[in-house]
Amino acid sequence: MYILALFLPWLAVMLKGRMVTGVVLLLLQLTLIGWLPATAVAFFVINDENKKQAIEDALAKRP
Repeated sequence: MYILALFLPWLAVMLKGRMVTGVVLLLLQLTLIGWLPATAVAFFVINDENKKQAIEDALAKRP
């Protein structure tokens, strides 16, 4: 997912379920200067979603 976020940050964010953020990142990526911030935001979103999933999994395993 991180490799996808490196080249197509908007698609990686949309696949994580954040459609509005994905559209904003697509518009940001269309400018050459905005590509690097879009990639950084995509990495943060993916990391946040992975943390949320790990917490949900840990809570589901609790007796």
